[in-house]
Amino acid sequence: MCIRDRSLDGGLGDVTDAKNVFIVSRVVEKISAIRHENLEDYWLVTHLWDSTRFHSYEITEFGINFTPVESDVGSFVSGNGLTAMGYQKATQNGDKLALAHGGFLFDVELFDFNNATGEISNPIILNDFVQDKPYGIEFSPDGTLLYASIEGEPGTVYQYDLLAGSEQDIKNSRIEVGSGFSYGGALQMAPNGKIYHVGWNEFWLAAIEDPNIPGVGCNYNLTGVYLNGKQSGIGLPNFPNSYLLEPAVSSDYVCNGDTTFFTLNIEEIDSVFWDFGDPESESNNFSQELNPSHYYSTIGTYIVSVTIFSNGVEDFRSFPIEIFDQPHLDLGNDLSLIH
Repeated sequence: MCIRDRSLDGGLGDVTDAKNVFIVSRVVEKISAIRHENLEDYWLVTHLWDSTRFHSYEITEFGINFTPVESDVGSFVSGNGLTAMGYQKATQNGDKLALAHGGFLFDVELFDFNNATGEISNPIILNDFVQDKPYGIEFSPDGTLLYASIEGEPGTVYQYDLLAGSEQDIKNSRIEVGSGFSYGGALQMAPNGKIYHVGWNEFWLAAIEDPNIPGVGCNYNLTGVYLNGKQSGIGLPNFPNSYLLEPAVSSDYVCNGDTTFFTLNIEEIDSVFWDFGDPESESNNFSQELNPSHYYSTIGTYIVSVTIFSNGVEDFRSFPIEIFDQPHLDLGNDLSLIH
């Protein structure tokens, strides 16, 4: 671990002397940064080797708490080194966590995640992969679907419906939604809400164009993005759960007493429905205007959500907004100047 101070190097930021700080040994490669319930802090979550134990480390503006929240739950992860491989991801709102295991486990694990306490619970083991090695893992933007990809041949991508019902119902909901790479790799959400799939030595990234849609309607496209003549590996960057889908929304005037204005910077919108997260404002809490305004009567943090309808597809996004108190300036007593 290292600490970066944004005030250093003339405001450009630099790594401080607190670098290469040891946190924990013998962990698998799975790691996630999950936003805290307070919308300001984060949890750094990893899994220990030869163990059923997760460690959740709280990260605040003051740094990392080196005493983790421990959760002993799920499969015992051990065996050969291939079992350590695979991704770990959380839903956008931080209520679910999923892991892909290769090696001898050949399974995907789904858990509840408490983003207020860092605790992990209620495992569901999706062990219907036989000898396939699950590697990539990703949730749909709305958190209702789970995608898992296979490392190696035939590079298949599966989808699970998390709203199917019981644990067995979720297992039974599995459907193949795409394949085509001779050697498949990771999955990763992008800022445009699509999920990308990578294959070894490929000139294209595949794309799940509509990942909130159950079944093959999610639209797996083997030629989603051309890599301009370059070839891919099997990995993709892993981002914090809430980072990429912060909606393309700008807001102005966030001081108490002002009216806050919202601008939605997304093209090809048929209609929208806003919820300003302020139920005390009653009917004024909602709007169907493209670029609405709202008056917040008290300071605090509000969760604003917007449902976007475009070309027959529904997209839901939410984000926090903080209304600050008006600054108060004390200029001292009035003075008279007598000439």
